[in-house]
Amino acid sequence: ARRKLVTERLKTIKDDRLVDWLANRLKERGDLAGSLELEERLFWKYPNIEKYKKLRKLAKQLNGWENLRSHIIRELEGKKDFDLLVRLFLLEKEVGNALATLEKLPERWGDHSLHIEVAQAAKKEYPQESIRLFTKEAERFINYRDRGNYSQAAFCLREIRDVYRQLNEIQLWDKLIAEIRERFRKLPALQDELNQLKL
Repeated sequence: ARRKLVTERLKTIKDDRLVDWLANRLKERGDLAGSLELEERLFWKYPNIEKYKKLRKLAKQLNGWENLRSHIIRELEGKKDFDLLVRLFLLEKEVGNALATLEKLPERWGDHSLHIEVAQAAKKEYPQESIRLFTKEAERFINYRDRGNYSQAAFCLREIRDVYRQLNEIQLWDKLIAEIRERFRKLPALQDELNQLKL
């Protein structure tokens, strides 16, 4: 009854630190269900990976993770929070779902890191998708036209080379890098970055 009173009162509490504190106290006392309820409230206020991991750990202890996970995915899809969804799928090593969800993200010029993370994760299971993503990112970096971004482009190209080696398709790599060197022959700083990585 006391917990019911506290959770009722919590609905009026606006201070997240207090909610977090109480969630930890309940967990220490063995009231995992009460703690989960509060952690879920905090997650929906600021959905992020760390809070997701906390929820997953608690819900697994209560054997309720599958249902909660399905609910979270449905809600995030409804909110079109594809960025976080991709990160969740990467965390769960569900690369196919991460690739499919990445396609739903709006084209944002600044958002390279997530595309690169998915490309990295896809190297073994989905090599062609990995090559496609790394190629797209390399082009985007080159288009920024400065040395720091050329270095990032060269990194993406080295990853592509490694995937082609894994597929024993080194001639396709030779063709791709020759085309890039020719197309951007008037960018000495880019050529220099490629040379530094022996591409």
